[in-house]
Amino acid sequence: MVKKPRLIIWVLTSKCNLACPHCYAAKFIGRDELNERQALRVVKSGAEAGIKHVGFTGGEVFLRKDALNLMRYASQLGMSTSVITNGSMLTEEVVRDLANIGVFAFLSLDGANKELVSIEEVQRLGDKICHIDPSLQVCVLGYRPEFRRKHLPRPSYEEMLQVHRALRGVGLKTVICQVPRGHIGPEGFLS
Repeated sequence: MVKKPRLIIWVLTSKCNLACPHCYAAKFIGRDELNERQALRVVKSGAEAGIKHVGFTGGEVFLRKDALNLMRYASQLGMSTSVITNGSMLTEEVVRDLANIGVFAFLSLDGANKELVSIEEVQRLGDKICHIDPSLQVCVLGYRPEFRRKHLPRPSYEEMLQVHRALRGVGLKTVICQVPRGHIGPEGFLS
């Protein structure tokens, strides 16, 4: 018996305002994207097919002006939604909308690798998020070499602990950092 899919992970756009050398989305650059009408039809078709969750990712999802509309529509149709964003386009209004819609937002700091993102860059992004709302939960995913750049090592537990401390240090209340055998946080120890 074939099981029906329960979720969609949707690369909504390959466009991005950053140029992270490790990002898998780069391989989609230049491909056609659905317009809003077409995308709304995909969301509706997913709901009709019994999809329970839509995860929006990219590129940077919020470069699409219709991203929140798509998330809102999916929610109205009874699906849970999540988004992975680099956080650079978050504003108080966007964060408020995400909260009102009930979207689970994940910040992609694929960064916890010092060869890709410095601890100072992590702190700057954390500071920006903290100024929007210090109670926002931040989940840091450790860069995985299988994403694109196989020669880059995964961040160590100690590096992820440093990231956790840096983000808590700017005032964020809930920070969780993924490590190979669990996660650090929210309190600051391996769970």
